[in-house]
Amino acid sequence: MTPDQCLRAVAAMEASWKRDAQALVTLTRPVDGEAPLALVLAEFAERALQQLAAAHLDSRLAQEAGACEESLRNDPVLTATVLLATTYHCWSETAAEHDVLAAASLARCILIGLAGLTDVDPADERVEELIAWLRERALDGTWSEQQGRPDADAGRA
Repeated sequence: MTPDQCLRAVAAMEASWKRDAQALVTLTRPVDGEAPLALVLAEFAERALQQLAAAHLDSRLAQEAGACEESLRNDPVLTATVLLATTYHCWSETAAEHDVLAAASLARCILIGLAGLTDVDPADERVEELIAWLRERALDGTWSEQQGRPDADAGRA
């Protein structure tokens, strides 16, 4: 996933959150062989969820030095992360290539899902802070390169 694809995904989540139909139409229209927006959103969500889950796991392992594998397998945050990523991918595969409504709904649900893994309430104006944090990560290559993990509090805007 390229940094441009990551920024496109974040822009779609922001446009969906702000209900900016014109921006969503523009972002949904692929340019020169770009992947459909729904697929870009699902891939971005998977990478972001992996990073947030890794930060959660790191903090959990630090708290439970000898945490057993069974405990981790039953961790509700890790389970939710896998379920969300799978749901987003399945949803993206059923969306028509230029379906603005499907992309907008998916973008909004991804943003709500990511907020759910932080202390940001989706009904809160702090969602803007989460969007800014996601944009920063897109610009620094966190999502595109799978390098570096946000620290345990990084997603807590």
